[in-house]
Amino acid sequence: FFSTRSPFQKSDTMDWLNLITDHMWPFINEGLAHLIHTDIEPLINAEVPLVPFRITTFELGSTPPRIESVQTIPLTEDSVKLQANIKYDGTPNISMSVAGVPIGVKRLYFAGQISIVLSLVPELPIAGAVQVYFANMPAIEWDFTGIANVVEFPGIRQLIRRIVHEQLSAQLVLPNRLTVQLMDHSSGLDMFYQSYQKPLLLRLTVLEATGIKNTDHRLFRIPDKSDPYAVVKLGSKQVTTATIKNDLNPKWNETHDFLVHSVEQSVRIEVYDDDMGGDDHLGTAVFSLLGIADTTPQEFTASLGVGTIRIRTETFGLHVDSPPEPPESGGTAAVLVVLVDQAFGLPTDSCKSAKVQASFGGCTVSSRFVPLMQVPPAGEVGAAVPVANPNPEWEQALEFQCVDVDLSSADVQLTVLDDKGKALGVATYPLGPLLDTEGMGVDEVLQLSDAAADGMQLKVRFQVYAVHPVTQSELPVDGEVTVPFEVTFANGTCNNVVKVEGGIMHFDNGDQWTWYEDDVPGRSPVCGAWADTDGNRVDVTTHRIVGPDNGWFPARVRQLTPDCPTPFDVVFHNGYRARAISLRDGVLEFANGDRWTGGPDDGSTIGAWSDTEGNAIQISATRVEGPENGWFPARIVQSTEGRIISAEWLSKLTEVLWPYIGGAVRKIVVEDVAPMVTAELPGGLTFSCSKCSLGDVPLELAGFRVDPETKDSVELAVTINYDGDCDVLFHTAGVDVGVSRVVFKGEVSFLLRPLINRLPIVGALQVYFCNPPEINMDFTGIADVLDWPLVSKVFRKVLGSQIQQYLVLPNRLTILMETDVMSKEALYFKSYDPPEGVLRVTVVEAKGMKNSDSASGMMKFLRPGTSDPYALVRLGCKSFTTDTVRDTVDPVWTTSTADFIVCDPFQMLTIDFYDNDVGPDDWLGRTECTAADLIKDGDKWLPISEGGGDCHLQCLWLPRKQDPVALASISEGEEQATALLSVLVGQGRNLPAEGYEKAFVRIIVGDQKQCTATVPLTKPLPKSGDQGLVELNYNPDWGQGFDFLLTSIQDVQLRCEVVSGSTILAALEYPVAGLLTEGCLTAVLPLDEEDHLGTGGSLGLQLMLGALLP
Repeated sequence: FFSTRSPFQKSDTMDWLNLITDHMWPFINEGLAHLIHTDIEPLINAEVPLVPFRITTFELGSTPPRIESVQTIPLTEDSVKLQANIKYDGTPNISMSVAGVPIGVKRLYFAGQISIVLSLVPELPIAGAVQVYFANMPAIEWDFTGIANVVEFPGIRQLIRRIVHEQLSAQLVLPNRLTVQLMDHSSGLDMFYQSYQKPLLLRLTVLEATGIKNTDHRLFRIPDKSDPYAVVKLGSKQVTTATIKNDLNPKWNETHDFLVHSVEQSVRIEVYDDDMGGDDHLGTAVFSLLGIADTTPQEFTASLGVGTIRIRTETFGLHVDSPPEPPESGGTAAVLVVLVDQAFGLPTDSCKSAKVQASFGGCTVSSRFVPLMQVPPAGEVGAAVPVANPNPEWEQALEFQCVDVDLSSADVQLTVLDDKGKALGVATYPLGPLLDTEGMGVDEVLQLSDAAADGMQLKVRFQVYAVHPVTQSELPVDGEVTVPFEVTFANGTCNNVVKVEGGIMHFDNGDQWTWYEDDVPGRSPVCGAWADTDGNRVDVTTHRIVGPDNGWFPARVRQLTPDCPTPFDVVFHNGYRARAISLRDGVLEFANGDRWTGGPDDGSTIGAWSDTEGNAIQISATRVEGPENGWFPARIVQSTEGRIISAEWLSKLTEVLWPYIGGAVRKIVVEDVAPMVTAELPGGLTFSCSKCSLGDVPLELAGFRVDPETKDSVELAVTINYDGDCDVLFHTAGVDVGVSRVVFKGEVSFLLRPLINRLPIVGALQVYFCNPPEINMDFTGIADVLDWPLVSKVFRKVLGSQIQQYLVLPNRLTILMETDVMSKEALYFKSYDPPEGVLRVTVVEAKGMKNSDSASGMMKFLRPGTSDPYALVRLGCKSFTTDTVRDTVDPVWTTSTADFIVCDPFQMLTIDFYDNDVGPDDWLGRTECTAADLIKDGDKWLPISEGGGDCHLQCLWLPRKQDPVALASISEGEEQATALLSVLVGQGRNLPAEGYEKAFVRIIVGDQKQCTATVPLTKPLPKSGDQGLVELNYNPDWGQGFDFLLTSIQDVQLRCEVVSGSTILAALEYPVAGLLTEGCLTAVLPLDEEDHLGTGGSLGLQLMLGALLP
């Protein structure tokens, strides 16, 4: 409890992110081990049933992966993507046996770029859903030990590699992704449907290869050549061409269609020699989507190391304006997407998990398995209360490419299968009517036939896209090109680019250039022609400048900004390509771990930084400069404005989130704060908000701190500052009152708890302020409002109470991240951390305080005034006001003791001193001290800042104790608190929903009352032809905790009432003394059968009683 906090770190490093990764690493390790044993090992044994395979040990060691760089990329108006480059290069302890022969892995390498997409909404928690995926298959390499002992099983290495790749691809490589809903569907907004983005279609023809490596040479003295075939990979899909026998210049001319979901995806073509044993690798070529997507068919040639490969590409867009028609050239005519959302009413008594299988046009695609019984692992809170999950959520898109299929007469068959392959129910949906529906998309809740239980349903969305030639606006955009920059053409001319727009590059001298194809062999490019050295064209589109292969400029380019943005790709003179990820102190670091600084090219060093004349390239602290004009000798991929790197990524993320944060604040002020202010104003005064804009300048993230809280939790604290040009307009007493400036300062914490050993690793996220944030406002127009002092006081009070009610400890916003294995209720119970204890604070006296009542002129003789001081004491969300002592600057207070619940040792006790006046009370100063300091030394004199003087405090620390001896010692009938009761409200079960819109739970303990937030009992359920259909929520989740200070527990009843409006739907009572034995109870307690409730209603609760003892 008294642990020292970590220091704050700047946002321009990856250190704080990697500290979080370090703490999560043991859980990632356990999760991967579980996946290996439950998924990978059975699949390998299924493929080689006669060769027993067993993984005996799987430990990745103590060295966690590193996050090397992060980028922020705005996608659409309501979504933003974070991209992180992750690398792991460790020495794990992995042991396996093949037919009893031991083998191991002595080194494991993993490198990839993971994407995290946030779907944004203008209400808390701002991100409605998160999607996680890899655009391309990460690089995975390992070194085996003992592999020589299993030469009789030559394919075991390839088999392991293939299955690992297939499993990773099926989970996290596009189009597959992990979707985590962060808000419920109560508003009718389905974040899963909303977050799906239609893909592009890439038609790729593998034409031929030339001069490839010969690995066969002579076999038994018979002349022989390689038998090449190509494996084409894009995302999770891969196709294999035919094998061409004995040919080093094979011609395949095979065409395949791929769906493209992200601008970061690339086409990877691996060429192999087809042998009887293991196939020899002949080379690999990679084509960036940005380099090959175009409005017209294109051909590209790339190196295989030895030899080249040539492809043809054609890009198509997808639209919903008219039904699809068969293409003249053949291939995919339409794309069918089945968005599998959720099932209802599945049997859970005999099934562990279920998946959805979609069949269409002779193809079958399956979702992942989702558990049907949510059982926390042994030892976790809630483990004794397994919860059936008859309504599993998949949230997965199943895609089909329609070739030679008449959609007007075709059906889609959806089958729900259990973990044993048994069909639990089937639904068939005709696509013909869908083609006549506007937008060719529909949301359906299908009744399952041949169902294993009555009333089984499946909620899905069907969407058909017609394929058409892509337009310029549909091509992938990789952000805006950063301008200005200089371009040096082949003849030495240097000009400054000031704008890139509409496929045209505008120079400061008035010239305008677009691409020009230099088709004259052997001729140098025309001055200003955008062509690479091979004469291939370079595209200049509205938002980007890309080359035919890798998006590089053909001209020498100098970055004009003071810092050199990273990452960027560098292609050296010999063709070697590497990604530069950081530039610090004159050292350029690459993603593969290499580091280079300036130096002449002596012909022997692959990474020497030099221009074509052999002069040295200087790498300074923040720039890379040539000997004269600062240009790179290598081809450079432009890092555009849309990609924010290193220090800038977080600022850019804040900038993208800011309008949605503003929307959430507007919603709270208009819908919650303003009505509450009106309710508290006397004499018919009203208060409303007609405008609430936080302006264009977002808040500032000033520092970061990472603290491991417990083994299964870690805290990220962020200091935030906002001082903006807001535009807020209130209306009160018939007058408009404006807010011209708002200053907001505070430290917000993000607690990742619990960490779990399965995806998404973080079970829940808690957001809170350890201490109330500081809020100051400048008002305009208040001179016309006679009652403004009263209105202002009420407004500040209500605004502060709203923030404290939701976000100041012990209150917090809890976002559940994982609900497949553990129920929401059990997950919330495990994420909750009870208070540490109670700090009893007595404000004894003050000396030498400021006198704000001193009179001047004749008044000082008639009434020599002295301050009438009182103290406002705050800690967390609670405040207490002492009595007022008249006419003194050395007050001794009599009513000055209060108990404060402490959840964090660094919560701040703040005391503001005021002079009690007829008008507004004058502020006399402030003193503050952390709870930890007051716990260590409870008798303190503290200086009063601003006003002067000193304050005397006496504090008593009462830690919360839950052991039987401590509970037995709780005294009765005391004037001050002797016990602390925590009440966690989980999920209601079988509550009445029909006829009731919303409900909350009111908790009553003695004369104390607290209420949960209101949760909908009905929600819109989109369905074709019936927009008024609603889904009843019989099992609402509240997931909130409350604390009660008690002076007695005998004969004290805890009463929980489920309330809708003013109607009590159900209630239960539980004697607090029933907790004396164990101190904690996790149970589903039956609700009394009120007039409005049927039978069987219950409420999940966790009750914790602690004794408060010195």
